[in-house]
Amino acid sequence: MSELKADQNPVQPGDPMTEPQIDFQATAPAVTDYTNGSRQVRFVAIQHIALAAFYDAAIAAVREAQRDGYIHFYEFVDMYRLDDIGQRKVRRLTQFMPMPDVYEELAQALGQQLGLPLVAQQFDAFIGLVNDTDVNADLAPEDFLRRVETAIGPIELTQEDLDTPISEAVSQGIPQERWMPAVLDGRNANLAAMVHASEHERIVITYGAAHEPGWFSEMQKLDPSWGRVTPA
Repeated sequence: MSELKADQNPVQPGDPMTEPQIDFQATAPAVTDYTNGSRQVRFVAIQHIALAAFYDAAIAAVREAQRDGYIHFYEFVDMYRLDDIGQRKVRRLTQFMPMPDVYEELAQALGQQLGLPLVAQQFDAFIGLVNDTDVNADLAPEDFLRRVETAIGPIELTQEDLDTPISEAVSQGIPQERWMPAVLDGRNANLAAMVHASEHERIVITYGAAHEPGWFSEMQKLDPSWGRVTPA
């Protein structure tokens, strides 16, 4: 992959990584417990770019939960499973492929801008910590793309989209307000449905922080008795 220089960073204000709630100096994720009286869910709110200490703390939270009998539900849409055109359509949304190897270059560029030793989330670092009960609770990449195109129409590729190597950023994406609701709402509903249907009484979730409010809303639609656990 070609090096992404700081002044070429496609991350712009309003992108998921630069929303006000993202704290790039955070050394631990927010962890919130939920219950409906008989079942417990622990939501570990993840950032895709953060300090190494942030991920160390997140991994420790998952490990502790699994040792306490929680099943791990995690976020990951493997966009590299799509064909070449599908991958280029996904990149058209955000200007870059939202995958760990590309996030790593973005982390380096953003870290240079902010003066912080930022790194990207490595999804496989959260898998197999205690046992093999980890569950991918996300959409298949084909379903992800289908939902986006259902919401905004077919994604038209420019000549730049077709000519630029998939590992590199393109100069323009699609305005976030057009496609982000479909991405958030669809994945939130899917995650809630999987939690609701699960036979497990204890689940620990590692998902992007932006998903938590919508996921909780979907959980309450399925079962109004779900609520946050107030710390003692």
